[in-house]
Amino acid sequence: MQQACGKVTDDEQDVKLEPGEWRSVAFAFWDGAVVDGLVKEKGSQKAVSSWWSIRAEPSVDSSVFGWVIFGLSLAAGFELVIVRKLRKGQSA
Repeated sequence: MQQACGKVTDDEQDVKLEPGEWRSVAFAFWDGAVVDGLVKEKGSQKAVSSWWSIRAEPSVDSSVFGWVIFGLSLAAGFELVIVRKLRKGQSA
């Protein structure tokens, strides 16, 4: 189960995770496996994790990746021109 950060609901019982905010969480796990005809974990019988601190990361500005691709393309084009000139015997 995954919920997008910043998703707003009207339910007051929902946990609100704001980007950059630290929260403490613990998890409970029920196996529910049948062993020798009996349910192994049922009711309050479960495995419980220790408390963990989590933080919702702010979303990444994806425009940075566009500028990186642009810069790499520009550098590759410049190198291609230099290599062609050198192969033809012209000075760079």
